[in-house]
Amino acid sequence: MVAIAPGLRSCHNSRVNDSNNMPTLADAVEQGRLTVSVDGFGFRGEGWVRLDDGWLSVPGALPGERIVVDVERPRSPHQRRIWGHVVEVLQASPRRADPRCSRFPDCRGCQLRHIPVMDELAFKADTIAECVEKFAGLPAADQPPIETISSPGASRADSYRVRTRLTVRYEDGAWAVGLIAGDHVIDMVVCPALSDSTRRAVARFEAALEKFQPPSDALLHHARIAAPVHGHGYVELEVDRDDGFDELLAELDELLPAGFGLAIIADGEPRRHVRG
Repeated sequence: MVAIAPGLRSCHNSRVNDSNNMPTLADAVEQGRLTVSVDGFGFRGEGWVRLDDGWLSVPGALPGERIVVDVERPRSPHQRRIWGHVVEVLQASPRRADPRCSRFPDCRGCQLRHIPVMDELAFKADTIAECVEKFAGLPAADQPPIETISSPGASRADSYRVRTRLTVRYEDGAWAVGLIAGDHVIDMVVCPALSDSTRRAVARFEAALEKFQPPSDALLHHARIAAPVHGHGYVELEVDRDDGFDELLAELDELLPAGFGLAIIADGEPRRHVRG
C-alpha cells in the first residue's frame, strides 16, 4: 500500500500564493519573467501556480518551491492556463532529488525523476484518488487504499517502465531512435527509467536498423517496444505503407529473443503479425 506523502498532493486545494496579489494571465505573458511560489502538482506532474484569472504550469517545479519562471506566449489569448519553464530555483523543496539522468532537463519522457521514486508513486496514487472523487463522487477519505505494484526483478527502484513508443528518423544516412526533444531525438538505450529487459530490446531494434537501408518511398514513423520481466514482449513498427520493410522484419526476427511478438501496422491497414 502507498501512503500519500505530505506536501505532494496534486494540489487543487493547496495555496501558497495570494491570488489577490498575483498577475493576470495577460500581465504574466507581458512581463515574461516571474518569481512565484509553486502551489502544488498538476495532473501531469508539472508545478502549478494560481494566477489572478487562471493558472501557470511549470514542468520541473515542485510544490512549495520559490522559482523564477520564463512564461511562454500562449497560442490563443483565450486560454486560462499558460506554460513556463524554470530559470532558477530560489528555494528548493526538501523533496527535490538528483534525477540521475543527464538528459532530464531536455527529455520529457519522465516528469518526476527529480523526486524519490516512492514520492512519484504516491503522487500517481493521489491523482487516481482525485479522479475517482471528481468523476465518481466518492470522497478520497472513503476510498480503499491504492496498491502500487512495482516490476519484480528491476535492477533499480525507478527502472520499472517496461514499454516505450519511440520515434524513428533516418537523416543524413543514419538512424535516430528515441524520444523527441525539440529538434533532435534522445536515444533510449541508456534510459535509466526503462527496465533492463526493455533497454536490451531497444538495443536489438537499433542493431537491426543499422543494417537496413530504408526505401525512398516509404517511411518508418514509430516503434512500440515492450519487454516485461515475465511474459511475452513485442515490437511493432508503425509505417506509412507496409511494403518495403521485409528486410528489417527478417533481421528483427533473427535478433529478437524467443517470446517476442513482431508486427507491422501501416496507415489505414490491418496490423500484420510476423510472429507471436
